[in-house]
Amino acid sequence: MPLPICNSRLRLSQGQVFWREVGRGGVSLVFLHGAWDEGSQWQGVIAALQPHYHCLALDLLGFGESERLKGSVSVQHQVEALEEWLDALRLGRVYLIGEGLGGWIATAFAIQHPERVDGLVLLAPEGIAIAGAAQRWRWARWLTGTVPFVRWGLRAIAPVAARCGWKAPHRLMQQVKIWRRSPIGCRLL
Repeated sequence: MPLPICNSRLRLSQGQVFWREVGRGGVSLVFLHGAWDEGSQWQGVIAALQPHYHCLALDLLGFGESERLKGSVSVQHQVEALEEWLDALRLGRVYLIGEGLGGWIATAFAIQHPERVDGLVLLAPEGIAIAGAAQRWRWARWLTGTVPFVRWGLRAIAPVAARCGWKAPHRLMQQVKIWRRSPIGCRLL
């Protein structure tokens, strides 16, 4: 019989974190979400793996139900919070599974604390030098920035573009909505 997913919170020095936990297996799998999501993105995966593994899906600081961060935010802040969280839960060695920003954090953690990581699974990790990635994020910064000129321009041309069958402005506006729901993700990337 499947176990229910347990939701938990813990106050760390940098703020309160929230996570989902299930399973009783000896091997601990820690799931780290991408910049535009939260730990719930892993619910289907951890439900399927729970008969064999101890699964934990963390909402990184500033995301989901974890505390919002004020001031400067960096991948290093997330790495330090992850270390403190693992210490508080008395989890020694773990497998880290990270998507996007979570992959970047998992990699940074593994480099800084190799004695704590049994393995890494990285899905489209950010923070890796890939040709064209800097250009992509330059546009994202323009689209999500505090000065909304580009967003105003997109909204202005959207009706004309729709009548002409050009769907790119509408798709881009939808992507901007997703990005802007995650201000910490925008600041980190």
